[in-house]
Amino acid sequence: MLHTLLCAALALGGGHAALHPAKADLFLELGPGKELLSAREHAPFNKLFADEEMKKLYGLLEGFKLPVQALSEATIPSAIFGEASPLRAMQKASFSASGLDELGGEGAHVALEGVIDFADAGGATAALDALDGWKAIARSSDAALAKECKLGEHTCALRWYAAGDTPLAALGRVGEKAAAKAQAPFWFAQDGARLYMGALETTPEQISARIDGKQPGLPEEQQLFAGSEAMSPSSGTPLYRLWSDLDLQGLLHSPMLAGNESLVRALLPTLLPYAGAKGFWRVELRGERFVTESVYQRHEGFENKAFGAGIADVTAARYVPKEAVGAWVTNVDGASLENEIRDLVGATLSKVAGAAPDALKELPLLADGLGTHAAFYLLPINGISAIVPRAFLAVELKDKARFEAALKLWAAKLAQLEPQARVIDKPYRKLTCVSISFGKEAESEAAPSASPLGGMTPDMSLSPTIVVFEDRVLFSIKKNYAQSETRRIADGKSTELHPISNPETFPKGVFEASAMDWGGYFGKLLDIAKGLAPMAAGMMGENAPQIDASALPGSATLARFFKPTTSWSKHLPDGRVYTYAESSFGPETPLEIALFASAAGSVMKQRAVQSLDGGAALPKTSEPEPQIDAAALETQSALLLVKSGLAIYKIENAKLPAKLEDLLAPSANYPDGYLAPKKEVPKDGWGRALAFKPDADGKRFLLYSFGPDGKDDNGAGDDVKAR
Repeated sequence: MLHTLLCAALALGGGHAALHPAKADLFLELGPGKELLSAREHAPFNKLFADEEMKKLYGLLEGFKLPVQALSEATIPSAIFGEASPLRAMQKASFSASGLDELGGEGAHVALEGVIDFADAGGATAALDALDGWKAIARSSDAALAKECKLGEHTCALRWYAAGDTPLAALGRVGEKAAAKAQAPFWFAQDGARLYMGALETTPEQISARIDGKQPGLPEEQQLFAGSEAMSPSSGTPLYRLWSDLDLQGLLHSPMLAGNESLVRALLPTLLPYAGAKGFWRVELRGERFVTESVYQRHEGFENKAFGAGIADVTAARYVPKEAVGAWVTNVDGASLENEIRDLVGATLSKVAGAAPDALKELPLLADGLGTHAAFYLLPINGISAIVPRAFLAVELKDKARFEAALKLWAAKLAQLEPQARVIDKPYRKLTCVSISFGKEAESEAAPSASPLGGMTPDMSLSPTIVVFEDRVLFSIKKNYAQSETRRIADGKSTELHPISNPETFPKGVFEASAMDWGGYFGKLLDIAKGLAPMAAGMMGENAPQIDASALPGSATLARFFKPTTSWSKHLPDGRVYTYAESSFGPETPLEIALFASAAGSVMKQRAVQSLDGGAALPKTSEPEPQIDAAALETQSALLLVKSGLAIYKIENAKLPAKLEDLLAPSANYPDGYLAPKKEVPKDGWGRALAFKPDADGKRFLLYSFGPDGKDDNGAGDDVKAR
């Protein structure tokens, strides 16, 4: 499901593969820089970022002290990606990674290597100069390292780079020479119009040996990408292609994954489609859609035996409601699926309850009552409290009596092995319903929220639940989700089918097909944020920015830019798998989000330690850092917690509490009180109670600390007020 965001055009030409190690695990090849940057400009994600409605949101965030535009320029500078970018002169680039199969074992030797060709030597030099100024990624290293190297017959200038506080700094902790690598984890050597890059265990000497033919390299691209005739003809802007031979056996058998191997085997190929596979991927931009195609075969340990063994029947989509934002239909091998579940549950019980991993072996097979049709679907977010995805798996039921009998034995056995897990076997709407509660999930049907926000505190508890219908078995990760979906099905509501049920949606003979509307899924969060914005501004007091919530972007904005992602897979005659996917999101999306989040985290960290005068600019690096008043910081933390509790209390009760202690009282939506996890009203940094003075009408209030001198100045003087 959801095979997306990987590799590019097969018409890029050859020449680089032989320069990369013969034992490389990954080989990535990019096309011309001008085409890549042009494709980025036309990508829906970047068009959204430049949309006028989004610019109104950036202006609002500026009022909340989050400089989005400045962060964007810092993380994705025009010097690198703009019209004058030296990368536009790039003709071709390739990168490889070696030693990844050894990760998790003793003495792993991971090496990264790159070869980049420019139109001329000036373009290569300009690209390095631009990299020097990209502080979000790297900075020139002052480490006492070599300034030139020998590559073949040429002596080349050598530049070293350090990663500073960015995620790249973690690269310095891999390999034998950790101290030196932490200072300068990667380097570039310039040979005219060509740049060579190395990181971790890659040295200039190794690349030179391959240039001279003294060490073997990868086969030519024609051999690496053999089988490309299974793909559709290239008809868009080529972005890149990737070859993988990543078996990851060292990782699977590493001590750090002991007991979690089954979970890693199941999840890793979904998160990284080329993990545990040998094959190739390509991606190109066709209009405003990124088209990904791949041909691959899974390595031992990563084969999916539970799903997709035969031909998918779209009639399984009868389980998927029209309002679902995500759907995946396939066929299921019940016995293989159950074996995987037993491994996961057994490993969990061995850790939590100390039970033997094989404690479930004597239980009857649940799979004996199941059919082969299966559908996974995802419903949209319906409130802040529903951050845990509302995900469901529906599997065809063939023998209800046999399945229910086995399920009750399972429930009894789990309750015996781990009583604290609260295994609940209790009918719901006269249907068999078994749940396992690991958090504070209510045993009874969840009451509807009295708050228009659906609860301000996300409920992250899990309570895996199984409900048995006449024609299907429904699996959910939360009991209240299962109950809500059971009511919809039992009451005959929303009987229209999802578009994935249309037989013409996907080719015949596929073993899986999926559709995911990411805009529809996350659009609800934007709609909720629009509703929260005025309240958030009100909590900031008289200095709050003016907000026109109707002008802010919402789900309709995302719908204009992002169309559903679709994908399907089928088996080829030679045993390999061919997957085709279309998406509005390209490979640049997760990279740009990660860069932006890293930069935003650094800015917020700086703001957290600046002086508490409420509006001072960040101190310049040449000036001494401000002294942090620990008591004042603790006071502001206490004031913020109490102020948030007051806002939630007012929403639920339409009035303010008479005293702060009322915030500790439980309610239907907040059984642990409005200050949870706190069990008492926090004191200020000097150990004194906070002052709370509500107006007579119960609409406004004054919240403050008496400050360092302990005297009540009614919020003036050295009193510390809530911001």
